[in-house]
Amino acid sequence: MRSVSSIRGGDWVRDIYVSGDYAYVADDDYGLHIIDISTPSFLPAGYYDIGGYAWGVYVSGDFAYVADWRNGLSIIDVSTPSLAYEVGYHVMSGNAVDVYVSGDYAYVANGGDGLNIIDISTPSSPSEVGHYNTYGWAWSVYVSGSYAYVADDDYGFRIIDISAPSTPFEVGFYDTYGFAHGVYVLGDYAYVADGDDGLYILGISYFIGIEEGNTVRPCKHVISAYPNPFNSAVSITAPEGAEIDIFDVLGKSIDKLPGGDQVWAPEPSVGSGIYLVRAKIEDESITKRIVYLK
Repeated sequence: MRSVSSIRGGDWVRDIYVSGDYAYVADDDYGLHIIDISTPSFLPAGYYDIGGYAWGVYVSGDFAYVADWRNGLSIIDVSTPSLAYEVGYHVMSGNAVDVYVSGDYAYVANGGDGLNIIDISTPSSPSEVGHYNTYGWAWSVYVSGSYAYVADDDYGFRIIDISAPSTPFEVGFYDTYGFAHGVYVLGDYAYVADGDDGLYILGISYFIGIEEGNTVRPCKHVISAYPNPFNSAVSITAPEGAEIDIFDVLGKSIDKLPGGDQVWAPEPSVGSGIYLVRAKIEDESITKRIVYLK
């Protein structure tokens, strides 16, 4: 294998979608880049600054749908790549990190706010028609038929029935052992990227009690954090008697707390970012991801 060509992003390339002769690149606070891939020279063909943080992108027809971390969903007309422009947007609470388009709807993985379903039949005025608050942090979504498949961080893999977009509900799950960040579905299988626990391949023919050769691991205890994201302090609730560790995504210990109802106010030296709250009790370890925004 060899590299044919590469193009430097402006900030941090988060996602890519390829359609026809173009690659559409979500480049964080540098917006949406459109690259002509019809020749090996891979020349820039267009650009649109969404004014936020482009984390996910999906292209359908003449439009690129961009998941904007802080602002929700942006709809960009890319029929002429060099003249790309925004035709509509929908503001959401949460943190939009991924988007999948099917028919008249955009399905947005919206971080701590779960799954949002947006009616895009009129691109200039998208509107939210449904919402399902998953248990964890929705990082990725894939839609096939009447189901949305969500990678839900430390709460694993969730299957949401979207046959009635206004009233989505969960029909199945598999509690992976790591942090589910990505999902792809093909046929009777879902492929889940699970952080440091690797790749899970899950049979999805039956939606209640998904199997991977073993029974679903039960969870006797829960941990919650509110608000999430937060900008000064976060209330953490863990089982009494638990030991709570807070560490960054590199595994560095940041703080320790006792179990029960606690408030964590980061020291001034702690920077904005994603942190993990892990509670250990008996033979169980529970983890919750929190986002600190100064």
